[in-house]
Amino acid sequence: MPRAVLIACLLFTALPASAQVRQCIAADGSRLYTDRACADLNATHAPPAPPSSGARLASRQTGCARTLQDLILALEQALQSGDVNRLAGLYDWAGLGGAAANATLDRLQRIAARSVLAIQAESDATSGTITGLRIDQVDTDTAHPRNVHVGVRRRLGCLWLTP
Repeated sequence: MPRAVLIACLLFTALPASAQVRQCIAADGSRLYTDRACADLNATHAPPAPPSSGARLASRQTGCARTLQDLILALEQALQSGDVNRLAGLYDWAGLGGAAANATLDRLQRIAARSVLAIQAESDATSGTITGLRIDQVDTDTAHPRNVHVGVRRRLGCLWLTP
C-alpha cells in the first residue's frame, strides 16, 4: 500500500500547475503579463494581442527560428515590443564570458530601445550565403537613423543572432 501512495503522489506532482496569465496595460501603455490582478499593478485589463498569420505563428512556435524568415519575424516582433528579453532569446550566447555577455546585453538594450524601420538579410557577395541582418532603426530621442548589423549563425538546427 505505501508503494501505491508513493506512485500516486509522484503522478500528482508531475501534473502541470495551472496558473492564469493576465494581460494588462500599464500606465505608460506597455503590455504586462502577470499572474496577479491588473489592479495590483496599477494597470488595466487588456484583451490578448491578436496573433499574426497562422502559418507564421505555427512556424514560430517550434521554440527557435528554423528559417531566416522565422528569425526576421521574431526579431521584428521583439524590436516592435521593445523587449530586450525577447531580443536576447534570439541571441546565441554560447561561448561568451561574463564581460562579453554584459557588453552584448548592453548593446541589445540599446537596439531594443530604438524604433525599427526595416530588417534586411545581408549575404556574402561571392557565395550568396546569408552572413547577417541589417536593422534600420531611428533613435527615439534624436530621430537620427541608425544601421545595426548582427550576424546569423546556424547551431543545433536553429538560426541565432551573433555579434
